[in-house]
Amino acid sequence: MLCPCCRQSLPDQVPACPHCQFSLASAGQFFGQPPELDFPLTDLAGALGFWQKRAVRRALLAMPPAFPQLRVAAVLVESDARVPLGAHAFWLFNTGSLTATQESGGLCRLVLLVLDVKLTRAACMIGYGLEPYVPPAALDRVADAACPALKMGEPATAILAALHAARKEFAAVAGAVPHAPEMPNVGQVANAGSEKAAFAY
Repeated sequence: MLCPCCRQSLPDQVPACPHCQFSLASAGQFFGQPPELDFPLTDLAGALGFWQKRAVRRALLAMPPAFPQLRVAAVLVESDARVPLGAHAFWLFNTGSLTATQESGGLCRLVLLVLDVKLTRAACMIGYGLEPYVPPAALDRVADAACPALKMGEPATAILAALHAARKEFAAVAGAVPHAPEMPNVGQVANAGSEKAAFAY
């Protein structure tokens, strides 16, 4: 996997990124108390109206699963310009209670979109259960799809654009592995080795 802060490759089960020293513990020291997140949509920036929230929630819940038990959530934030949005997304992913305890590690198939409405940037993060199949470049394309609407001050449209891109990316991934009955087992193996990893999610 890539470090969510510096985007350098991470060895397995390291306590902190060897390149930038980022870890969940260091993120917690910077960000402080985790916010309460609601699945599938949390608007920490206060950027959406009632009807926009309703439409976006419906779209998130209707996202067709390209993998079994795929779950998609979105969080709108006003992030700190000093911190890569990927680091903020990683902290929210791990502390926001968007998945049940039994869905951690290799059983985690959450897709999290984090949109920074102030700095008009976006990040997309996935759980370990999806990492073996979805390349970082695909996640970058999903995040990039949200940016034009964000720059126009339309966060609801930005989320919908990211969802549209996610459908295409996950469909392409699913098409590349049309026969994958081993996928749950791969997740189980990943889960077994990630309990003590600093970057487990």
